[in-house]
Amino acid sequence: MDIEGAEIEALKGASEIIKEHRPALAISIYHKPSDLWEIPLLIYNLNPGYSFFLSQHAPILTETVLYCA
Repeated sequence: MDIEGAEIEALKGASEIIKEHRPALAISIYHKPSDLWEIPLLIYNLNPGYSFFLSQHAPILTETVLYCA
């Protein structure tokens, strides 16, 4: 999910699906500095069963992706 800073709102909209089904997620977390901790915390609070992995797909902070499985 890379929706230009609206990731938190989209995750909140999908909260019931995340709670009940724990889908695999790939979320961009570089649009706002606070995304680095707010997005993982939100996902964890919705479903603490996730494992979290970060990957950076560019040499600078852009294209940092949080993977949740």
